[in-house]
Amino acid sequence: MAFTYSGDSAATLNTLTNVQNPDVSKALIDLSAVNYEANVNERNSKPSPANQLIFMNQPMSWWLENLNSGAVKYFPFSNYVNWAFTSSVGDVHIDRDVSLLFIPDAVASTSVDSSGNRVAVFQVKYNFGRTDTMKF
Repeated sequence: MAFTYSGDSAATLNTLTNVQNPDVSKALIDLSAVNYEANVNERNSKPSPANQLIFMNQPMSWWLENLNSGAVKYFPFSNYVNWAFTSSVGDVHIDRDVSLLFIPDAVASTSVDSSGNRVAVFQVKYNFGRTDTMKF
């Protein structure tokens, strides 16, 4: 996967989606390794709301850097989690509601490159692009 971004690199998901009065009191350092409340079925529950507020506050430059480096990785954990961020505290689950906002997930076109690889270009979301190259 390769991601691109052509918008304001300082924009956050909060600003792009016009969230009113976002909670900006927490930063990446405040991410918790505790993805779920105690005594819940993790596969049938949404991950930590506090962590999601932190993800919503990250600039698009952070998302681009971490998606391309693999620190934010595809992580099909449940119907509520498709992506995770690997930080110093471990894998922090990203709520599907957050990832669906901007990570391209609908294929716009496919082709085969000169090496015989299948290339999938995804529909852009909030100026965020994605291209997947699959070797056969």
